[in-house]
Amino acid sequence: MQLIGTTLFCCGLGLLAVGSVMIVGAAFMGIVYGLVVSVLYVRRWLQMWWRRQRRTEVLVLKEVPGKGQQTVEGKAYDDLEDKEITDGSEDTPPSLSSSSSSSSSSSVIL
Repeated sequence: MQLIGTTLFCCGLGLLAVGSVMIVGAAFMGIVYGLVVSVLYVRRWLQMWWRRQRRTEVLVLKEVPGKGQQTVEGKAYDDLEDKEITDGSEDTPPSLSSSSSSSSSSSVIL
């Protein structure tokens, strides 16, 4: 009878130890998973925030008789160095690559 009790007691302790190790391991894996997901989420959010900060709005103005300059359309560009801004008319404005640093601070789309 004592042998059965000792055996059950040892098996119970073994299961308790295994269960404790599994709980600690699962908690550790959950913490690591949470940290990885958080880092990836923050990295993506920062990339999108940085793109929004670099985006510049270019307004095309046209002279309307009697009303002065009117805004025809607004366009947003991520890289002004690679774009040539046109308003669809015959006269094409020069490329904005030389004035990209000064115009990028003038107006920012949020």
